[in-house]
Amino acid sequence: MPSSLQGKVKDDGQRISAESVERMRAYGSAYRTKRIPVSRVVSSEYYFVWQHAEAAFGAPIDIHRDLTGSLDFSDERELEASLQGLRNRTVTPPDPGSNTVLFTHQGKFDKAYGYCPDAGTTIIFRPDGSGTPRVVAVLDLDSFLNLS
Repeated sequence: MPSSLQGKVKDDGQRISAESVERMRAYGSAYRTKRIPVSRVVSSEYYFVWQHAEAAFGAPIDIHRDLTGSLDFSDERELEASLQGLRNRTVTPPDPGSNTVLFTHQGKFDKAYGYCPDAGTTIIFRPDGSGTPRVVAVLDLDSFLNLS
């Protein structure tokens, strides 16, 4: 783990595979090839999740507890505030003409939204000012990579 991340991330010893690194590089490349502008990338505090974001988009990656897995919370009030923080991120518009990409845990997403996407799923939200998450598309990794 890079020394710049010490104290900022939780390292449980998991490392992404070489295959995952290549898949995430393809993911980030697809954003660039498709000219999908990204102003911000936010990751869970877990190094394993951060590695995926970094492989896809490089630095800088913002790290935030709102995206950290729900099992990391022992205080129910803190967990609920964090779940609401995740929900808020999907109803808050990004910078004009850009997008925010979130890397979170399946279980955290399940607790926030009531369904558990497969690992590597891209879920596209369109904030409309209503405060309600509006899902535009749900794509597995291969479907996202093959968009034209």
